[in-house]
Amino acid sequence: MAVQNYSTNYGTSGYNPTQDTSGVPENWALQGHGVKKRYVQQTISAAATDSNGSTYLLIKDIPADAILNRCDLEVDANTGGTSYSIGLYGGTGNNQGVVISAGCYMSAVDIHAGTTPALSSMIDGLQALTHENRLAPVWSVAGDTLLTKKGSYDLVLTANTAASTAFKLTAHMEILDNG
Repeated sequence: MAVQNYSTNYGTSGYNPTQDTSGVPENWALQGHGVKKRYVQQTISAAATDSNGSTYLLIKDIPADAILNRCDLEVDANTGGTSYSIGLYGGTGNNQGVVISAGCYMSAVDIHAGTTPALSSMIDGLQALTHENRLAPVWSVAGDTLLTKKGSYDLVLTANTAASTAFKLTAHMEILDNG
């Protein structure tokens, strides 16, 4: 069993002020200095005629330093909607509409059975995240670095295998403004 040394374990960002002399980290808000939560709800209506590769905008222009903390999906039952992903596209002025990472938050998830409004039955729209990057800023989840990050990103649902019946999907999201 690994030995945990309390004095060397710092928050989720891994920022250690005694070892890091580069200045304040990008996710300093997570270190106990306050954070502003935003709640966003977006409902999309998928048509029976939508095809594989159809995209649906969930959030436009998420700031690069923000953290997508929750994304619970409430979905109507549908026929054939067996593979949907949630990822990031370029935001306004930053390769807008260009795929950056199509499945970085949720990858190829079967949603055809639907859910109920109960939180316990909703689909986790962040299930592609590992425990290491669950609180990572959007630019990091996108695979960018501090030097290559964009100003903003769009959060997009993609139908890899689209449903053949119309349905609605509501995403209940919590964003931590961090920066």
